Amino acid sequence: MDYPRNTPGVGLVNGQFADENPVAGTPGSLIPATWGNAVTQEILNVIKAAGMVPQEDVSTQLLEAIQSFAAHDFKNSVRVATTGAIALSGLQNVDGVQLAVADRVLVKDQPNASQNGVYVVAVGSWSRAVDAAQDYQVTSSFIIATDEGAVNKSRLWQLTTPGPIKVGATALTFELLAGYTGVASGEYRKVTVNARGQVTAGSNPTTLDGYGIADAYTKVAANNAFVKQGGGAGQLGNSVSIGWDGKNILIQVDATSFGNLWCSANFDPGSKANVADVYSKSATNALLDAKIGSDACSVAGFAGGSSASPYMRNKNNNEVVMLAKTASTLGGYGITDGMTRAEITGQINTRVLSDGITWAGFASNDPNQPYMRRTSDNGVYLLQPRLGFAPVRQGGGNFQSTNTVMIGWGADGTSLRAQVDATDLGSIWTDGIGNAKAVAAQSTAEAGVVGSYALLVVGGGGATGPGGLAAGVNCRFTATDGSAWGGAPAGTWRIMGAIRNADGASPDSTTLCLRVY
Repeated sequence: MDYPRNTPGVGLVNGQFADENPVAGTPGSLIPATWGNAVTQEILNVIKAAGMVPQEDVSTQLLEAIQSFAAHDFKNSVRVATTGAIALSGLQNVDGVQLAVADRVLVKDQPNASQNGVYVVAVGSWSRAVDAAQDYQVTSSFIIATDEGAVNKSRLWQLTTPGPIKVGATALTFELLAGYTGVASGEYRKVTVNARGQVTAGSNPTTLDGYGIADAYTKVAANNAFVKQGGGAGQLGNSVSIGWDGKNILIQVDATSFGNLWCSANFDPGSKANVADVYSKSATNALLDAKIGSDACSVAGFAGGSSASPYMRNKNNNEVVMLAKTASTLGGYGITDGMTRAEITGQINTRVLSDGITWAGFASNDPNQPYMRRTSDNGVYLLQPRLGFAPVRQGGGNFQSTNTVMIGWGADGTSLRAQVDATDLGSIWTDGIGNAKAVAAQSTAEAGVVGSYALLVVGGGGATGPGGLAAGVNCRFTATDGSAWGGAPAGTWRIMGAIRNADGASPDSTTLCLRVY
């Protein structure tokens, strides 16, 4: 197809169509019907060749037809095909061939099979070949040939992955379709054939094992395993059959049975018995019927002839096993180290019933650690030892919560102290400590003792409300105007009023305090 250069009067400009130019006064080119029809028909032929029906209002049919041809089942050959996993980058050696830029490579052995496909070699990362990069180009069963390679030279490979295929996501599998399989030309009596009917190995075995035959004797094995029939001095060629009937060896010549074949296992001619000196079968059975059967017992009787010592001898190890006479008590059997039923019942009656426990006792024999062991989890649960006094109940009264209450003697040895959870409540006032009687008793004592009040100027910085504690080292005895009067008092003081600024100097730092310890 070309421009209508040889058609007169078309008016091509530089060999191409041109528009009319009224300004320049040049006419436009004409499109001859013959040429236009030919171009249209050529396009229609391409669309029809792709198996499509031409449609006037569809403008993508030519592209779709070309794409369908691009996805044909025979791809341009590659230089080499991989024999194992490779990095998809760089100029590397594949199947004995040093690759160059722009070489085509069939990658078929990647651990991630979605990376398989046809690639173009580059110094950096490889890219998929333009004829096998799009989904529509990679169709199931497409065929591609390899040009070079120590292993894969002149081979045809076929994509066996079923459609639909999404390039880069679908795992691609390539199988050898045709070409050299590595087997040299020649005749082979044993060959290995793959799923496509190709011979992948061949050999010429000379033994049964070589052919994998396991149910036949070798020549040597047959000579060693079988008795030769006939051929000896004075022997005929009759058919001789020897076989086992489950009890005896039988012999037969042709169709004539000769009965048992006697051997040292069932007959010893050197010790053949005189029939007059043997019991008949019936006499033997009568003698045996008078005896008891033996089950691994060689002798049974009374040791030393004493009826108090019955025994049997074990046939397997010759051990003498003493037997007991029939009795109804332990003593009757001579047992002295066993408990009678009455004794066991008495022991059981002295014990408490078990309800979900296996043991009860003192851990490590310590009376302060009584415990029980639980059956379900085998856990040890310690019990509260007897207190020896009536404990004070904690909580449960009117307006009382379940907080932990602790009462103890102060570490300084001066007062009884109380604490709720983590909150220190200080000293507890009693008739002896901190109450009005104690204060009255101390009214003539030296100022500053526990339970006494004092007007103090408080130091340490910051405002403090009623109930706060101040260390005596941070305080000074003071006058009502807030001026320091004396030295620092001892102990710890509870602020009974409030201070605005504990600077230890101004009236704002002065308040009434109670020594608590």
